[in-house]
Amino acid sequence: MTGVSADTLRYYEKAGLLDGVSRNVGGHRRFSSADLNGLRFVLKLRMTGMPIRDVRRYVELVRQGDATTDQRRSILQDHGDRIRQQMSELARCLEIVDVKLEMYDLGLSPTDEHDCTKKLASLLEGTLK
Repeated sequence: MTGVSADTLRYYEKAGLLDGVSRNVGGHRRFSSADLNGLRFVLKLRMTGMPIRDVRRYVELVRQGDATTDQRRSILQDHGDRIRQQMSELARCLEIVDVKLEMYDLGLSPTDEHDCTKKLASLLEGTLK
């Protein structure tokens, strides 16, 4: 139902990323809507590369209540800035891949003089700065 393994759920519980999820008589986790929403948010943060320590800090602040809103916002703002930087870098990498694909589509070798090779060289040079 959660889309993650039992091992991951156990790890997240042990790491303090999930509040105490209730269990049924057989010991299986019983997620409430709030539990699932919290887990989904944690999974999204992890998917975007947020370190466990930062997710844990964020979750701890949520548990402390509204007085921590500014701190939580700061954590998310910093993380959002990192994501935007990564997205910019990935967009640049995608440009390079697309130019290379264009070269293949046109049947060009890497040594052919063509706009594609000049464009690729320019893009690659920009990645080293």
